[in-house]
Amino acid sequence: MPVVFLPLGRVQAERGHVIVEVVSNLFPARMNVWVDRGAQLFSLVYVAFIGWWGWQEAVRSFARNEVVTIIQTDLPMWPSRLLVPLGLVGMSLVILVQLVRGFRDDTDGPATDHAAH
Repeated sequence: MPVVFLPLGRVQAERGHVIVEVVSNLFPARMNVWVDRGAQLFSLVYVAFIGWWGWQEAVRSFARNEVVTIIQTDLPMWPSRLLVPLGLVGMSLVILVQLVRGFRDDTDGPATDHAAH
């Protein structure tokens, strides 16, 4: 169900995604800041790409007038397909803000959150 994509931005803002720290605990704190920034940058590119792809699929669904028939009623598919890129755009914006804050203020990096995970 595409509705699960909508809260992704909120989860990212609260740093609620799963973080696996197998090797990074061995790194110095300063290096962890850069590893986290690199992971955020990779996530931004990946999430933005999937969001762009989801947008293309929603547009195709609208153009083809895709419907699903439920109890003799045709419901358009494109509104539900639109939820995927909307949720991922929200997540991308949050990641972008976190990256900008991290580069602007070294004390606001994700490495300060390691002890909480």
